[in-house]
Amino acid sequence: MSRQTAADRTRSPRFPSYSLGETLSFASKIYEGVHRAPFDPDTAYNLMGFKGRSGASATGLGALRQFGLISGLSDKTRLTDLALRIVQPESPEEKSLAMSEAAGKPEVFRLLLDRYDGRVPAVDEPIRAYLIRELGFSKGGADQCLASFRDTMSLVEFVRSDQDGNPDTVAVESDPIPTLSAVPAEGATNQRAWPTPTTPDFVFHLGGGRIAVIEIRGGSVTSRHLKRLERFVRLQGELLDEDDLEQDEDPESPE
Repeated sequence: MSRQTAADRTRSPRFPSYSLGETLSFASKIYEGVHRAPFDPDTAYNLMGFKGRSGASATGLGALRQFGLISGLSDKTRLTDLALRIVQPESPEEKSLAMSEAAGKPEVFRLLLDRYDGRVPAVDEPIRAYLIRELGFSKGGADQCLASFRDTMSLVEFVRSDQDGNPDTVAVESDPIPTLSAVPAEGATNQRAWPTPTTPDFVFHLGGGRIAVIEIRGGSVTSRHLKRLERFVRLQGELLDEDDLEQDEDPESPE
């Protein structure tokens, strides 16, 4: 997802350039490093995976504050109770409700949810028009805010859909999000890939109500792992292209 440019930051209202999923990954890393102890910004930047203060690291810390996941200033900054209900929840239900609460913390996101009564339109045009015409966003800022908002709401809906139903969480008007299932071993019963709500490492809004959710387990991730994942995704795209070509060339395929 693209970040705000300097020009957009001067013209558009403040919004979290990092989506909730990305910001929660920062909160999890801070929790692993200091738990509930206070910390200063430089410590936060290092724990979040940055080499120090930069535009990206400061934006990440700002996103943590906008989502209500940190409070305090300078060396008295610490994770909030809301953040702890997500990174160290008592139950999946508590985590899901806390994520919904965090998603509505940024002022612009709260205005959007209030405007649409908590149900996000499936198309972008009315949201973009509202951001530009009513809230004073530039076009570029509106597109970036919309992408962050979509990714955030998709994550909330994904976690919500992993439960039996919870009327208090945010609803998203979009195509149904498919249930991801693990492939069972022979003779075994089918099992859910996510038996309880988790915070995925990466959430991508693909458009048309579709999202891609990646959860990485088994340890830390290096650039080599991500390059292998990139090759895998590219290969899947090539296979889909081949399937489409075969269907086009099959004379017996339906018109």
